[in-house]
Amino acid sequence: LGVILLLLSKDSNPKAWPLTGVVRAVEFAVPLAVGMQAAFLFSPDDEPAMEVLLACPRPVSWVLLERLLVLAAVQTAVALIGTLASIAIAGDADVLLTVVRWTAPALFFGGLGVYTTVRSRQPAFGVAVVGLLWFVFGFIGTTMLPGMPSFWPLTLLQPFIWSIYGYMKPTDLAMGDYILNRIVLGALGLVLVLLSARQLQDEEHILSGGKLGKSSKGNS
Repeated sequence: LGVILLLLSKDSNPKAWPLTGVVRAVEFAVPLAVGMQAAFLFSPDDEPAMEVLLACPRPVSWVLLERLLVLAAVQTAVALIGTLASIAIAGDADVLLTVVRWTAPALFFGGLGVYTTVRSRQPAFGVAVVGLLWFVFGFIGTTMLPGMPSFWPLTLLQPFIWSIYGYMKPTDLAMGDYILNRIVLGALGLVLVLLSARQLQDEEHILSGGKLGKSSKGNS
C-alpha cells in the first residue's frame, strides 16, 4: 500500500516508467506483489511438517488454496484502497474498468508464481520468473500488440500473443479485444492454480522431490 500511495503522490514520466502514474499505480504494484508473495506460499521442500500434512485426511492442496485465499483477501483490500485513491485524484468515474485493469494481471501473476514454485520446488525461481515476465510486460510489452514495431520472429506471433499481454490499456485495441485479453489472462492464472493443486495430489511425487515418479515411469 505504501508503494501505491508513493506512486499516486508523484508525477511520473510515462516514457521512462510506463506503468507509473495516478491511473496505473495499482496496476503497477499489486500484480507484482501478488505474484512474488504467491511464489512463497507453498514449496514442498520448505514445509517442515510435510509428512504430517500428507497424513491428514484433508488433501494438502487445500493448504495452498487457503493460503491463496488469504493472500487474495489482503491484496484485494490494498488494491481497492489504492483504486479509490486513484479515482479520487484522477477523477476517473469508471470504477469497474479500473478494477479490471489490475484484477486480470494479478490473477495471472499469482497463478504463475504458485505454479513455478510447485513445479521447481524453489520459491526464488518462482519470484525470478514473475519478476522477469512483469518486466517484459511493463517495458517492452507493447511490442506484443498487432501493428506495433517489433522484431522477427515476434512479428509472427503478434496476432496471437496480444491476448496474454498483462498490461494492455483499454485504448490499445478495440474494447472487445481488451475484454477478451482480460478474460484470457485471468483464466490462465486460475488454470495455473488448478494445475498446482493437482500436482500436490501426488503424495509420492511430493515426498520424493519428483524423482520417484520419473524413476517409476522409467522402470515400467
